[in-house]
Amino acid sequence: MEKRKLYIITALIIISLLSGLSFWYLYIIKQKSNITKVTNLDIQGPEDKNAILKLPPSNPFGENSTTTTIDKDFKQASNTEQNAITSSTTTTPIEKWELIQIYDKPVAGYSIAENTIKFIDKSTGNINEWFDNNIIRLSGITIQKVQDAYVLSDSSTLITQNSTSTPVLIKIKGEEATTESTNMDSDILQSAQSRDTIYYTKLNNSGELVLKNSKSPKRILWTFDIPDWLIQATNKDIVITQKASYNIPGYSYLLNKDNLKNKTAQLKPIIRDTPGLITNVSPDSQQVLYSSFGKKQASLNLKQINNNKNITLSVITLANKCSWGNDSLVLYCAIPKTIPQNIINKLPDIWYKGEISFNDDLWKIDTKSGDALRLARDTTLDIINIKEGDGLIVFTNKIDQSLWAMVRSNKE
Repeated sequence: MEKRKLYIITALIIISLLSGLSFWYLYIIKQKSNITKVTNLDIQGPEDKNAILKLPPSNPFGENSTTTTIDKDFKQASNTEQNAITSSTTTTPIEKWELIQIYDKPVAGYSIAENTIKFIDKSTGNINEWFDNNIIRLSGITIQKVQDAYVLSDSSTLITQNSTSTPVLIKIKGEEATTESTNMDSDILQSAQSRDTIYYTKLNNSGELVLKNSKSPKRILWTFDIPDWLIQATNKDIVITQKASYNIPGYSYLLNKDNLKNKTAQLKPIIRDTPGLITNVSPDSQQVLYSSFGKKQASLNLKQINNNKNITLSVITLANKCSWGNDSLVLYCAIPKTIPQNIINKLPDIWYKGEISFNDDLWKIDTKSGDALRLARDTTLDIINIKEGDGLIVFTNKIDQSLWAMVRSNKE
């Protein structure tokens, strides 16, 4: 009987030892795997355990996404080519880009055409033109406290000022510049451009959405019960989105322009009940990129409007730090190097208020193939207002509103 007890005790000890060794072996393997994964991400700088690391893989749609990727093994370029990331397997030429500062003073708005950037000085209202690293002043008309500026296709410039000033249109003929009345309201809350047409919401309580171009009187398109809407105009539609705030459910709707003309327009819901909602709709109105923040959770998503399909990307940024290419397939996104975990439930509010700024990498993402190409690394810029055109990718730095560009490089 005593022998039997001894055998049982010995067997239990052996089983316990084997279990412990197995657990320890699995733990070591897992830790080794985790270390390998972090090393492959090539993360630089001191470790911050409270930060969410934001360095995208080759496929920002994630490994489980239905979107395919051409390559999955992006490698760090040499120090002399650090603004280009390429695959070890791709046969396409390496894209090389150079980061340059266009203008070191605050800019209110800009346009790109034929490798030329036309921009407006925010403090003076002067219109300037950049080409091949040279800047010339096109207009010496001084307009102070410029809020926004839009360059129209006929090269005239619409300038809106503070809420007590009437917007003006500046036209340039030869070396002379003149100002014209616009028949626009002074109490503009915010505005958006589509070709030569400006859409804006008024500051009054009626929440009016108004249309205006340089050749016709203003026309009220829609009236909302709540005035705090942001608008984005595409070629076919107007998208209105509730102003974003963390933990407050946001809503976004689409208004078709043709239906607005014949007065049959209805609000078509795109996204509902999403905290901290920011939207960015493609030029063809087929896809919407949107970000969400709330309850210590954040996500960046791509939604196909027609079939209601939704894809969550494996990177996080604010949707208005991205811009669609003219083909409605490519996204240019400024992705923060890190987003501290302890501020997730305060975004995007503290970013809008300027209480926090980001250090961005600039990425080019193909929404069809899933490929991601890093154009600029560690810019020390908080990138917004991105536009693509004629071998240039232009943007402003939110911190000081200076103007920057990525220029396609011919250097070997």
